[in-house]
Parts: sequence; structure tokens; C-alpha cells
Amino acid sequence: MYRHTVSKIINILLGIIITAYLSSCSMAPAQKKLRKPSYALQNTNQTSLARAYQHAINQHKGKSGFVLLGSGLDAFAARTELFRMAEKSIDVQYYLVRDDLTGYLFYQSLKEAADRGVRVRILLDDHHLAKQTAHLAAFDQHPNIEVRVFNPYSRKSPRFAQMIFKLGKITRRMHNKSVIIDNKITIVGSRNIGNEYSEAEAKRVYSGMEVLAVGPIVKEVSKSFDEYWNFQKTIKVANLSRPARFNPEQFIKKYHHDPMVKRFAHALKASPLAWQVQHNRLPFQWAKAKLIQDPPNKILQKRRQRGAFLNGTALEPFISNAKRNILIITPYFIPRKEGLKFFKQLKDRGINVSILTNSYASTDVKIVNAHYNEYRKALLRMGVRLYEFKSAEGSVNFLKRAMRLINRPVKAGLHAKILSFDQRDLYIGSMNIDPRSLYENTEIGIMISSPEITYNIVKWFDDNLDDLAYHVSLRNNQLIWQDFAKNKIYTREPDTALSQRLWMNILRVIPGEAQL
Repeated sequence: MYRHTVSKIINILLGIIITAYLSSCSMAPAQKKLRKPSYALQNTNQTSLARAYQHAINQHKGKSGFVLLGSGLDAFAARTELFRMAEKSIDVQYYLVRDDLTGYLFYQSLKEAADRGVRVRILLDDHHLAKQTAHLAAFDQHPNIEVRVFNPYSRKSPRFAQMIFKLGKITRRMHNKSVIIDNKITIVGSRNIGNEYSEAEAKRVYSGMEVLAVGPIVKEVSKSFDEYWNFQKTIKVANLSRPARFNPEQFIKKYHHDPMVKRFAHALKASPLAWQVQHNRLPFQWAKAKLIQDPPNKILQKRRQRGAFLNGTALEPFISNAKRNILIITPYFIPRKEGLKFFKQLKDRGINVSILTNSYASTDVKIVNAHYNEYRKALLRMGVRLYEFKSAEGSVNFLKRAMRLINRPVKAGLHAKILSFDQRDLYIGSMNIDPRSLYENTEIGIMISSPEITYNIVKWFDDNLDDLAYHVSLRNNQLIWQDFAKNKIYTREPDTALSQRLWMNILRVIPGEAQL
């Protein structure tokens, strides 16, 4: 993630950075290949997916149909099955697609669709593409595939130098995650493409949340994709690298004898959601919805003024209309002073605020959690209910399933980004509650106005909270963590060693919180 790089940069000597920077001053890639505008296909009404759900869409005029994707494995299975069913077009937009098993299967499914004549547009943020660019350029040579890169780094100077000297420009990234198939069905949410997000081979498994949707909301997601696809800071991958000699057989040989591959493939085929996709039996719940998305030119604008916090976003009407409860689930949480003021205002209005975020043991970005830790006492004193995700707990269903697949103990991490307002409106998307998501990166999500769907999430949260998280509170002005599932109380950060806690205190004083 971007934040990992930030913490590494801080440790690099400024003299080395200046030397590297001065040795190569060109910061923008030469745009040699013509980038023609293109847009979502409109002639898709006769595709199988369109015909399968059009009657239900007509019956629920003005509403969209939604299926919540709580399982990473099921969500990955749904993507690949939908790619296999595509007949006209596939548009994918991601912050991160890892060079691992799921990344390979993801691209392979897209290539198979392109081989059938499906138009495939792939839009990726450049932050993680340094080692993938040549292979993506080879992929781009397929007549039905085009790959574009958002806000690219120069390939002529070190990235860490660019991140220092172009702070506030190159450091602003596209954090969006979405797929659109035949302009008729979409998946939007928190997950990147990688083993850890899909319960495949990984040291850590992330709990995420996405939503699969049909109906009017799909057109809104397509419109957003086109804005990014044709944005001035989006260029063809062929302008960044010459194509590599792409040899998928080497990748197959790499995993041929890995038993995990067979277990994962079997689990994908056995996914109930995959069967529902194949047979057009998706159990949609219908509701009005609104796309909550940043325009791509956010990266060209000045950072918003302090004091706005969540009130300065498209969420403001839902916040203003809330009367009773707001639930926030976010893996990365740094409220800062403006956030503390915001939560105080909510409490003064009589609104109960509950926040679930990662513990120090469960987070994958230690520096973010270290800075969040500074705000816990202030939040608790004003009456905010604070919960921290456990890094290992066998009673959590997704972790149990992952351990069966991976065949060894794994750690859990929270990666879902969910907001609930009065158990009436539900946001599911890519936005964290931190300065990077609010002021730096672009984000996308869907606000679903449905008491029934929102109730399902809130009930899941209430029913599983003791297993999922520690209840954080104050006793004699000191933090304590209560584990109600095991009837234990901790007076220090749970599941951490002394060396980890010392490192946390060091990270806490490192500057740069506005970029986290």
C-alpha cells in the first residue's frame, strides 16, 4: 500500500534523494501512442446478462438490485464467472492487482474474454506497477484489450525521489475498485485483487465487503469509469514500457505442484455464489442508490480546507439527516483535530457513534495505526464506542475457511469500508476514514438506501462483535481492551510484544500524518 512506501521514504537520506533526482530531471513520460477517447458500450441490451435480469429491473423501476459480497473467495469467484459470461465489454478499474495467483487468474479470465471478442478496458493506478509494466504492455497488444495507467510515475528517475519532490502531485493516487460487465452488472467495494483479499495463499487474510449490482446504478459506475479512462492524467501503458515476452506457461509451472492452487480452484468452483452467477439466480435485494465518487480531477485540486472532514464530502446529507446511530467500519482511521471536532458535534446531537478499526496486531500499515492511537482517549471521553479488530480468532467464519484452504494458521486483518446511518442508508466502497482517502486519493462507493440491507450489516456486526473485536474503553484514565469472547481484559496492546510496542511509539512521533 502507499503508506508502506511513505514509512520507508522517511528513512532515506536526503542527500541520496537529491543526487538521484538531479541525475534524472525528466518527471513525465513521453506520450507517443495516441490515446483515443472511448466510452461504455450502449448496445448491450441483448446480451445474456441483460436479458436475465431485465424483467426484474423493470419490476423495480428506479431501483437497483444488490447482493452483498462478504466473502473474498465468493467475490473473486463472482468476478471470474462474470468475465466468462461477458459478451460485449468488460471494464476494470483498480488501485492494486498483485503479481500472484489471483492476479494471474484475474488477467487470464480477462484474456479469455478478449479471445472471444469481448472489448476489455483495464485502468490501473501506477503506484504498484513498477515491475508489471512490461507485462501489461504485452497484454495491451491483444486487439481487444487496452490498458491505461492513472497518474503515472516517470520511468526515468527513482520513484522515491518523485514522491519527495512532487509531493502533492505524484503522491495522489486512484484508490477506486470496480468492475463492469456488458454495461449491465457491476461490483464495487473495498477489495483489491490479491491473494490476501480472496482467501488464497497469504500470511494475512483480509475481511472485506463489496456489492454486486444491476439496474440504474450500473450506468453511474460506467460514467465514472469513462471519466477516469479519458482523463488527462491517464495514459496508455505502451507509453511507459516496451512489451515484455509474456510467457504464461512459466507462471503455470511455478504453481503446478503447489497444492494450494488445487484447493483454491476447487473452492472457487464450489462457491455457491459462482453457481448463482452461472445460472442467473443471484438473490438481489432492491433499493434506491446513489454513487458516491470523487472526480478524477480531485488529484489536480488543492487539498480541502481543514475542518471539513466527512462533512466536506458527498456524505454530508446523510450525516445531517442522521438522528440516532452512525456505524463506521474502516481499516485505517486517523481523525485528526477536525475529526475529533466532527465526532464531538455528532455526540452533542445525541447520535451514538460506533467505530470498528484495526488493532495494532491486525493492521498491515503500522504507521497509520500508531498515529490513530493518539486519538483513542479523546474519542472515548466524548462517548464514541471504539472497537479494534482481532488479528487471530478461530470463530470468525472467513478466517476458519481461509485456514482450511491455506492449511496453516493465518492472521486476520480488517479491510472493509462501511458506513451505516440510522440503519437506513449504507455506504460500501473504497474510502477509508483518514487524510489520504479524504483529501489525497480518489475513491468510489455506493450509498444504498434500504433499511433491510442495512439491517443485515448491522445485525452481522452486533452478532459477531465479541468474536471480531476487542472493546476498547478507559479505566482510571488508562486504556483497556476487553475480550468478551474469552472473558479477558488486557492493559496493553493485545497480541503484541514489547519490541512491537516500542516500535509503535517511535512511529507515532514520525511526521507526515497528513499523507497517511
